[in-house]
Amino acid sequence: MKKRRKNEFGNFLPYAIFIFGGAQSHDAPGGIFDRDDPDYGEKVKRAKKKKKPYRVKNLTWWEQELPTQEEMEEGRKNLNALDYQVDYVITHCASGRIQDLVLKGRKKSSGFSYEKNYLTEYFDWLEETLVYRHWYFGHYHEDREIDDKHTLLYYEVIPLS
Repeated sequence: MKKRRKNEFGNFLPYAIFIFGGAQSHDAPGGIFDRDDPDYGEKVKRAKKKKKPYRVKNLTWWEQELPTQEEMEEGRKNLNALDYQVDYVITHCASGRIQDLVLKGRKKSSGFSYEKNYLTEYFDWLEETLVYRHWYFGHYHEDREIDDKHTLLYYEVIPLS
């Protein structure tokens, strides 16, 4: 990575941090239901009978949980302006490659379902393109170091170094 940038007075500029939210719901194996659906009540009953957690559109789940293509393009533009070099990356979910490492050895019966999607693919592209010191992410409900450049945070609060 390049040395930290300085301003015209010779002072170091603040860290460059790329922050990008969003993730696909992983805690709704019973389904995502719309209250306007004529079968809404029956679908909820089935999910409850099977003891499967579910979400309700515009009440406990929103379509905006994943970013739009325009938001991802804005991220690309901002990173391009920094020559794809940042100090830190902070996201909610991880790249598909890192997600595979997080989930390796996890029991399938956890009730969570993590699937790759266009956001994890976008982050895979970032992994291949960016130069960064460290990537922090959440979403997977635990605290742990994945490798020397990736940290999964859920409860823990840590200072940037």
